[in-house]
Amino acid sequence: MRVNKKKLFAEIFPQPTAVGTGLIALDVIINGHNKKEPFFMTGGSCGNVLIILSYLGWCSFPIGRLREGNFSQFIIKDMEKWGVDTSYLDFDDKATTPVIIEKVRKNGDNGSTHTFSFYCPECNSFLPRYRPITIKQVDSLLQKKIPNSDICYIDRISSGSLKLAKAFKDMGAIIFFEPTKINDDKQFHAILKISDILKYSDDIPIADMKIVDQCDVPLKIETRGSSGLAYLLRNDQVQNKKWKTMKAFQVLNVIDTAGSGDWCSAGIIHFLKKENISTINQLDENKLKNGLMFGQALAGLNCQFYGARGCMYSLSKEKFQHSIVDLLNKDEGNIVGDISTLKNPKKSKGYCLICNEKLRE
Repeated sequence: MRVNKKKLFAEIFPQPTAVGTGLIALDVIINGHNKKEPFFMTGGSCGNVLIILSYLGWCSFPIGRLREGNFSQFIIKDMEKWGVDTSYLDFDDKATTPVIIEKVRKNGDNGSTHTFSFYCPECNSFLPRYRPITIKQVDSLLQKKIPNSDICYIDRISSGSLKLAKAFKDMGAIIFFEPTKINDDKQFHAILKISDILKYSDDIPIADMKIVDQCDVPLKIETRGSSGLAYLLRNDQVQNKKWKTMKAFQVLNVIDTAGSGDWCSAGIIHFLKKENISTINQLDENKLKNGLMFGQALAGLNCQFYGARGCMYSLSKEKFQHSIVDLLNKDEGNIVGDISTLKNPKKSKGYCLICNEKLRE
């Protein structure tokens, strides 16, 4: 795959649009045991994917429920910094603004590991968790002049998200479903019936692999961390009977792997639109491979920074684009150099006392 920056990152006309619902959270990234200087970013799979797409030139708008407060205001401000349309995020006293603690630690192999916690590191109280959109909220949105969308991204299944996905499917959107677990229930099977792309990690809980094998989703993608990924494409052009694999880019200086899957998802979505793919039936295997490779390159680059979207805060857009192009054009596929020695995401001027929702910038 030989690419040049001008072509790869050229603006798409008309500007593509992405809508999504699912986990949008405040990420608190703690480097090692240094709890006095965490990094703060908007996170959650849905939040990350939509922000990354906006960064790549899309019009993206999340649909969800947050609770009014410092956490949600930080999320809104961070999203809008990257051009995300937040006008479809509702504030609801019965909702919550999720907070996730990510702890990054070095391991003995010159790499790092990360763990997620849902407890306040100050008082050990349980942190707010995700609350899905409601049927009432979706009905209200559909009564308005809601924009058409090229992609509808879903990472959490609920009655509200299922209804939203069906509505955007009827409007012609590609449904991209990325679950955190694979269940054997009615709602899960219902969204599989309308999904165009099913992407999941091989380390999530799976009730029964037959659920994946027997569903008719045209494009299935299973990510396998540093081992790469596997895919199965079945449409009018391609009728693969067996999963095919692709190696990941070798990252020689891993800082934090959090968010890699989100970058991969956004990269795949973006590349398909670059190829003017509006339905999976238009997708051939060569274009798919290039899209997967682009997504893997984005994921590999971000592994050299703290946080699920650390490279966006640490690199200029010019440096970011050059880094991706250089990576894709290297035959050996290694990520090398001193990219990770550039500035880290901005640190807070004060520690976030999460249990009291005090967030100082």
